Formats: sequence, structure tokens, C-alpha cells
Amino acid sequence: MSWEAIIREETPDDIPAVAEVHVAAFGRGAEAALVMQLRSDDAIIVSIVAIVNGHVVGNAIFSKLTIRMRDGREETAVGLAPVAVMPSFQRHGLGRRIIEAGLSLCAKHGYRSAFVLGDPTYYRRFGFSVGATTTLESRYKGSHWMAKELVSGALDGLIGAVEYPRAFVVVD
Repeated sequence: MSWEAIIREETPDDIPAVAEVHVAAFGRGAEAALVMQLRSDDAIIVSIVAIVNGHVVGNAIFSKLTIRMRDGREETAVGLAPVAVMPSFQRHGLGRRIIEAGLSLCAKHGYRSAFVLGDPTYYRRFGFSVGATTTLESRYKGSHWMAKELVSGALDGLIGAVEYPRAFVVVD
């Protein structure tokens, strides 16, 4: 690896390149469309980019989720998705760096928990686990839906349902 990456929050000038990264990483436009819809719905909390030689080569999106508890209380959490890195920059730790930067920033903004739907082997390294979702329901519940506490004890005793932004329903 002969390049150095800068990890930072997205700026408005990055938006077109972010879409290109998602199309290139996934080989289709669905994830780019999801990001555009999340942006249009004002559902994005944090968007982190990786910059190499002045170009966006990676992106991680953290959007607003609502935990509706059985006792009537609500809490806002974050959902990590999608995450994309340009194919020629994959397997160099950029995904890890943008995810960690985003989780840290979400915690600094006061969010207490994060959720992800993805490969358990990959996301366990960030502290996500299926076990953290046992008392919560979601349309994504299963072996690939995981949670992580951004604040210790944040998920203790929570019983309810996690609702994703409308954009996820549209893309499904």
C-alpha cells in the first residue's frame, strides 16, 4: 500500500463521488439509491468518507433508527448501512477505519446503540453481536442482524421493536 487515506465526515462536494463508490463496490445502483433516499429523507446522522489522493474511495452511512419500547418510550439509535469501498482499495483496512470513525462520532453525538445487518464474522470485530438483539424485534431479525452498545448498558432491559427509515423498505 503506497497511499495514505484521510478519514473524515462527508462534505456536500463529496456526494456525487459517494454514489460512485457505492455503485462500484456493489456492482449495482441499489445502495447508491438507498443513500440518496436516506439523504432526501434527512435520515443520515453521520456519513464518513475515506479520501485517497483527493478522491472519495470509501463511505459508511449511519442513519436514524427508532427503538419503540413496549412501555411506550422511544429511543433513537443508529443503523450502519451501507458501507462501501472502491474495489481497488478493498482489503486494506479502509472499511474498518470508516466504520470505527463513524461509530465513535455517533457516540460523541449522544447515540447509545448501533445496529447492522451484515456478515457476523466481519461485524463482530467492531463489537456487534446477534445476542444484543434478543429482546428486540425487527423486520431484519435473524442471524445477520446485530447490535452494539455505544454506551455500556444501553440495551439492558430494552424490550421492543427497532424501526428503520422508510428508505430501507423502498430498497428491499
